Amino acid sequence: MILQTQNGFFSWEILLLSIFLLPILWLVYKFVEERLSPLMKIPCPPGALPLVGHLFTLFRYGGVFEVMRSWTEQYAPMFIYHPGLGIGIGRVINMAIY
Repeated sequence: MILQTQNGFFSWEILLLSIFLLPILWLVYKFVEERLSPLMKIPCPPGALPLVGHLFTLFRYGGVFEVMRSWTEQYAPMFIYHPGLGIGIGRVINMAIY
């Protein structure tokens, strides 16, 4: 087989290369996927921080419902809200049905 050495075990070089290369490939994939996504056309309010998203913004300006209502008036009936505790995860809020 291609992945076997003389002893019949996997090569350590291939294992180390996989450990370092797979996370880099995943990050490149997520970057390209995010840039080419049709969701990029939906507006997102400022103030989203890595890992915590808009949580500080929501609590700083009076509460969830007031901030969501002002964002709905400002950014049209649909916008992207980042709830936090995730990397690159956003929720599309459609307030037109409410």
